[in-house]
Amino acid sequence: MNSQMFFDISSRQIKNLHLYATLFVDELSISRIFQKDEWNFVSWKAGFRLSNYPFRDISLTTEFTYTYPLTYQHYVPTVTFESNDYNLGHYLKDNSREWYVSLDYHPVRTLDIKLWFIDAIRGPDYTEIGAPRVGNPPLDSIEWQNTSFGLRASYQLINDLYTWFSISHSDISGDSKWSPEYFYGKKNTLNFGVTVGF
Repeated sequence: MNSQMFFDISSRQIKNLHLYATLFVDELSISRIFQKDEWNFVSWKAGFRLSNYPFRDISLTTEFTYTYPLTYQHYVPTVTFESNDYNLGHYLKDNSREWYVSLDYHPVRTLDIKLWFIDAIRGPDYTEIGAPRVGNPPLDSIEWQNTSFGLRASYQLINDLYTWFSISHSDISGDSKWSPEYFYGKKNTLNFGVTVGF
């Protein structure tokens, strides 16, 4: 039997602070909870956003995501958590960990400036190895890693017309199926554009 459950908690009980957490349970076995070498197929995210404290118009956000091996996946294709071969759970899929931090500043009404950092890793892909479904150690080795930071600014010129600019530095290494080849290694990326209607 395959069971999928979601639990979401969001709290704004403390002034200026938003606390939140999400748990996705792909398959739950009570007996595996107490085993040292077996894990349930779960993914969780926890984070907070501190706004307008101690300074006005500044927000600090941090999130941590951890996904155990083979979460979102199943050997019966109709119960895999995806649509058209696209995973609906997390962009890193299973057996991964991500830490995200951002500092947002709104100096004027329609100008948003964000400084951000991300550190993401993926462990072995047990679906390709053909290992059994249970007993696969999470993040046994690091098969792919992305450590990046950057700055993004966007400005609303008029209603539904935005212009934006971003610059980032990334250091990506590991399995080439998780990132385009030209992003591997230490890279600086510059983006700018105009968005209408979004």
